[in-house]
Amino acid sequence: MNRRHYFPSAWCALSAFCALLLVDPALLRAQAPTQAGRLARARADQKAGRFADALAALQAPPGVSPADAKALHLAAADIQYTWAQSLEKGSPDEALPHYQAALDTDRTLRPAGMADDLARMGAAYATLRRYGEALDADQQARTDYKRAGDRYGEAEMLNDMGVICRSLRRPGKAVVFSLQALPLVRQSGDKNAEASALDNLGSAYHDLDQPGKAAGFFQRAAALHRQAGDRGGQAKALTNLGTAFRSLNRYGRAADSYRQALTLFQQTGDKGGQAAALDGLGVASNGLRQPGKAVVFLQRALALHRQAGDEDAEARTLIELGTADEGVGDFGKAFDCFQQALPLFRKVGDDEGATEALGDMNTAEKNIRTR
Repeated sequence: MNRRHYFPSAWCALSAFCALLLVDPALLRAQAPTQAGRLARARADQKAGRFADALAALQAPPGVSPADAKALHLAAADIQYTWAQSLEKGSPDEALPHYQAALDTDRTLRPAGMADDLARMGAAYATLRRYGEALDADQQARTDYKRAGDRYGEAEMLNDMGVICRSLRRPGKAVVFSLQALPLVRQSGDKNAEASALDNLGSAYHDLDQPGKAAGFFQRAAALHRQAGDRGGQAKALTNLGTAFRSLNRYGRAADSYRQALTLFQQTGDKGGQAAALDGLGVASNGLRQPGKAVVFLQRALALHRQAGDEDAEARTLIELGTADEGVGDFGKAFDCFQQALPLFRKVGDDEGATEALGDMNTAEKNIRTR
């Protein structure tokens, strides 16, 4: 979510000027290099995605007044922030220097903007799996939001910090942060945000080997997402619920949750979610001693993982598919699945997965020889 607001005295005063020029960059470049002209040209270049040109237009000339210099610097910070946002999804490493540039300016001229800069930096670091730096950025953002009385912003950071702590294998800390976020999001009245906090709590408790407690949080999260009309969020909560039931060896309940999730993911067109639900259905079917059904579900999941290029998920599905093939007595196909999984685990750096695949290959090979 973009919580940042552009500096009003820099941009908003130019609305009439830009309207007269129809925000035409060619016309703007022809104007005298007045303060208004520099800002309007930068705005037009920014809208066209020419961020470097926009920043160049904001270079302060000699003798500019302190007030005009401040307006130019703040406008440049907003452009750096927008530039970073345009890069964050595909190239988070390239986004970070632009967020840092915005932060450096805000720290000096607009401290109220620092929390948004830090929050986005935390998200970019998390995408890059630089979890320690992500946690530091989110903690600083949380402090700034709390100081400003922005409870929703504080809650967002606490939720993010909980997710990061799970990635750092610190589920106890994740529980602490998620519990702190919960009353804040409840005060906001945002049902989806509350559901996300409950989801995070459930995942943290599941990491702590408390699947029964986790299931309770996932059920509450799914209900809130349903009330809010968020089918995607409901489907994710139901997928998590299925995993919790699976950990409790309640495979029938797990399968029911995964089926509901699959239907919702199909309605929203979420291919990744469909693959996760199909994986869950495959594992639950194996638990119910229905390996034939498991094979069908897992083959569908495998195709989706391959379409998405998700090699980690592909490797794990191949292991489950091999297990299902063993269940129907096809040890040759099982061996092939385990063999295909091995280089994928090695490629993604999953040593435990590679060891598991080797062990499964040896077992399948023995079964082939003794048939």
